Amino acid sequence: MTRRPRDSQRQAVYRWEQVIRDRFPEACTPMTLEECRALVNRVWYEYVALGPAPLIKDGRGCKCAWGSRWFITLPCWARNPIVVLHELAHAILDYYSYKDAIHGPVFATFVLDLWATHTDIPEVVVRRMGETQMPRRVRFAELGTMPRRLTHSKAADRR
Repeated sequence: MTRRPRDSQRQAVYRWEQVIRDRFPEACTPMTLEECRALVNRVWYEYVALGPAPLIKDGRGCKCAWGSRWFITLPCWARNPIVVLHELAHAILDYYSYKDAIHGPVFATFVLDLWATHTDIPEVVVRRMGETQMPRRVRFAELGTMPRRLTHSKAADRR
């Protein structure tokens, strides 16, 4: 069994995400569980042609949000587009069996793309925030290393 690389930039990604939530509060509008489910389904089928979207679970009583291929658990504090898309990025990368670290460069690049596509967050500004944050910067992967959106017709056929 091969092991995944050490998740050495996890704290840097969490710190970067917190700075984004502070700087762009409009992208953190609270959502209902149904709105979270709708966002997950819409974005999931932009990237995955086959297979059901992860089940959205009410995470009340949980301290952390959590995402995998099969489930996304969302405590009340995590029901906003930034966190939902973060957990969905984990689910999509898990679906495609990426072997990068859980919060590694591929994840950082992919979640940035999701945020830029599905919120009003400016991609260039947010990427620069990650690259220059101290004491640890966020490393990003080359664009060709992450999942690609399906063509319009494939995504439309799936709905």
